[in-house]
Amino acid sequence: MHDWLDIPVPRDTEADVVSALAAFGITASTIVSADRGPGTIRISRTGGDLEAQRMRDNPRILVEVWEESPPAAFDRAVQVYAAFQVFNERGTILPGVAVHDMDLQSPRSYDDPLAPGLARVQFVADYLTDLTTISLKEDAHGGE
Repeated sequence: MHDWLDIPVPRDTEADVVSALAAFGITASTIVSADRGPGTIRISRTGGDLEAQRMRDNPRILVEVWEESPPAAFDRAVQVYAAFQVFNERGTILPGVAVHDMDLQSPRSYDDPLAPGLARVQFVADYLTDLTTISLKEDAHGGE
């Protein structure tokens, strides 16, 4: 006999953000090639903890933008920042994906030794989101 168990797990918050930004015409990725070019936007989960007792995840999302000049990089980063403001005001990133208590840091310029011909601007977003569930099948007889 097999029993199905519904287990609370964290969401793929990087994929959520990439999908949500696409609704604003912003193309982002979680992977950046070594030969990154102007207009590259990377979304990375760089930290955060689970609040299992409250069924929430607290991801820290790093947003990095590369452009040909510092003003262009800052302008593009501010567009992405504005989308995060919308997520915060709406209380959702995607339909059914809640956002609670978002904290956004201001965009800042950082050198990137791996892309010396480009300017990089980045910011961090911390927020709470609800866990999702997956179903696992358990063999009640331990595989016997």
